[in-house]
Amino acid sequence: MGTNILLLMALGEVLTHRIIRNQKRFFMKWRKFLLAMTILLISFLLSPVQSFAETWVLESSTAGECPNCEIEVINVTPDIIQVTGNNGWVGFAAYDATEGKFIGASQAKEGMGGEYEQVLFTMEVTVEKENLTIHASSPSGNIYSTYTKK
Repeated sequence: MGTNILLLMALGEVLTHRIIRNQKRFFMKWRKFLLAMTILLISFLLSPVQSFAETWVLESSTAGECPNCEIEVINVTPDIIQVTGNNGWVGFAAYDATEGKFIGASQAKEGMGGEYEQVLFTMEVTVEKENLTIHASSPSGNIYSTYTKK
């Protein structure tokens, strides 16, 4: 009878060890999954282009009045946008996480830029709530423009 008790105790210890080992494996797999999901969620929340890719209407600009001016923002990649104005200019910008804005360049298409036709601008694009702001600068001067969603 004493031998049976020792065998049962040994069997219980082996089973307990296996259960604990399997639990560790199970929790290790879930821990990895939860870590991956957390990283994906944070990446999504910090993603620069949380779709402001659409048409925006000019509200004000230091370049002068333009009652029918609009821009279209297109996501080229998750971190690069193309900004096209219906008045003939186009720009590309990449997201700078340290600055919290898109930074790039813009220029008017040939024959469409008026006094700015041959001017290459550096461009900073920021979005706050319902407003998109573009600061374009060059040796010729600076242009500040504010847009709202169409």
